[in-house]
Amino acid sequence: REKENKQAVKAEERLDRQHARRQKKIDKARAKYHINDCPWCGAKRPAVDFWITYHMYRLECQKCYFRGATSRTIRGAIKKWNKIC
Repeated sequence: REKENKQAVKAEERLDRQHARRQKKIDKARAKYHINDCPWCGAKRPAVDFWITYHMYRLECQKCYFRGATSRTIRGAIKKWNKIC
């Protein structure tokens, strides 16, 4: 039982590290690339979302929940979002 708990804790720590690395990449890309406002409601700077199930990125407006197309890279998702706008 104790061994299973240690494995679960290690797995959770690994996921936390992966999430932190991914969030750092997202923050860096948000600062580096221009992101247009939401085409539906005009909200500023939509959030970059990562779909862990499919390993895809997309942008999503936090106000009206409008979503852009998915992409394998953060930059690709931003480009697709800007193309819509």
